[in-house]
Amino acid sequence: MSNHSTLERNTLDGFSEAAGILYLKLIDVYQGHERKAFMAACRFEERCAGVLDYILRNGPMALDAKTKAELSAFFSERWRHNFMDGG
Repeated sequence: MSNHSTLERNTLDGFSEAAGILYLKLIDVYQGHERKAFMAACRFEERCAGVLDYILRNGPMALDAKTKAELSAFFSERWRHNFMDGG
């Protein structure tokens, strides 16, 4: 069983892996302001995370689950540092 709230679990189900990682990180960064974290993760999802997730799942390279998770974490962290103001 996850240690996430029902709201967090339901939200994560709607995001790509990278956007979900960003959402969870931002809940900590924004000190529990879940709406603000959700909106930022939605922007990331709309702009690139969905495409990155599609490429990682369906690309010609054979990536294992650990590598996909590490790449998703890397992309979400890069987005946070490079494209978010004060993130």
